[in-house]
Amino acid sequence: MRISYLIVGLQILDKHYDADHYICAEHDEIYLPPTDQPLSEEAYQELIALGWHQPGTDIYDPKEQWIAIT
Repeated sequence: MRISYLIVGLQILDKHYDADHYICAEHDEIYLPPTDQPLSEEAYQELIALGWHQPGTDIYDPKEQWIAIT
């Protein structure tokens, strides 16, 4: 994943949290918790286009975490 894709994805997700959250990383994956506020369809599609995903699903699940693979 490009640095710019990671940064833009973090900026999109950050707008949907009510407070600061920790991010986690393991090997080549960066994990963010589910957002506090649901994403718009536009924000969801932009994250997917940037290479972000939610594990185990091809549709948006507001209760699922977000992952970026570096």
